[in-house]
Amino acid sequence: MHPGLWGYVFGDSNSTNTPVEQKDGVLVLSYQKLAQGDGDGILRTINPVERKIDEIKFFEAKFMLDNQFQVSDGSIGTIIEMAGGDDSWWWFNCHLWGSQGSSEVWADCNVDNVVNMDKGVDLSSAGSQPVKSGVWYTFRTEIDPDTAAITFYLDGTQIGNYVPDNPDIFKNGTFFLGVTVLTNDSSGLMTGYIDDVRIGQVQ
Repeated sequence: MHPGLWGYVFGDSNSTNTPVEQKDGVLVLSYQKLAQGDGDGILRTINPVERKIDEIKFFEAKFMLDNQFQVSDGSIGTIIEMAGGDDSWWWFNCHLWGSQGSSEVWADCNVDNVVNMDKGVDLSSAGSQPVKSGVWYTFRTEIDPDTAAITFYLDGTQIGNYVPDNPDIFKNGTFFLGVTVLTNDSSGLMTGYIDDVRIGQVQ
């Protein structure tokens, strides 16, 4: 991976050494949870650059879920982490997710936050959309620096949005951008593909 774009990789304490490789110009992430147990296993590949709200405008990437993935459930997608000005943490997520042996794959986006690292609150803002494994999809998250509104798109179609009650928390926050692979099943590999990552101004 390009060291200036993706700075570090980490998983939970039950994760294996996770392959992250570039293949034919596409980033391939494969993840296996080491031990079965409570909670999800997660790999996050995070851009280490700290950004303010007016430096993002949009975060976009193409994703494909491997049609031979080996877990009972898993996902791959984008993540924006934000440290708010009030000691809260926020996550804006878009994922493709599915289950081994099932023809059903879903795309969704949501908003979660943890206030003072104590209580988690799910602020889901977009319903799940049926999609397919082995097919590329583009997730795009736009952030309005004036209102702090978050808008989610799938292949150019808006699928959800979130407007914070207190925009100043977002305007004073620090943002980190990344991609994730997640599963709570240790029986096999969860593999996904990533391409055309873009960060920039809304066109």
